Amino acid sequence: MSKRESDKEKAFRLLFEANYSKLYYASLTIVGDEDEARNIVDDMFASLWERFDQDLQTFNSSYLFTSVRHRSLDYMKRMRVREQYARSYLVSNEEAVMMDDIEEERMKIVEQVMSRMSKQTRFALDQCYMEGKKYAEVAYMMGISREGVKKHIVKGLKMMREAFNVRR
Repeated sequence: MSKRESDKEKAFRLLFEANYSKLYYASLTIVGDEDEARNIVDDMFASLWERFDQDLQTFNSSYLFTSVRHRSLDYMKRMRVREQYARSYLVSNEEAVMMDDIEEERMKIVEQVMSRMSKQTRFALDQCYMEGKKYAEVAYMMGISREGVKKHIVKGLKMMREAFNVRR
């Protein structure tokens, strides 16, 4: 059995030595990266070893070239997909940055409008919209009626709509 195994190894070594450099350059032509071309050819030979028998006609040069060509094209396809994901990420990241800038600008406008409001109007808006309290709770805190809180809210929202040019 060890004699048969050494015959197998010898046949594989001869196949490897006769074809490696040609297959490497064929892959390099497609992928354009020396390391990846080596990896592709090495992987192909590793895969070939697992199912190798001494019948070299099964693994002729056209079979080897076709295998390397398919592996190289698969690699290029994976790289295109990665590039598309990278571009997509960059675009979405740019959009997020733009949205952050827009959000920051809006917050500045809100702060400016809030600074122009009376203390009671600002307090009513803050408690109702930022703290989530009901008009009745805010009315109790401010010592005014529920309708008084509503008037402050209407006044504050009108100022906000005007600042953002929102028509009702």
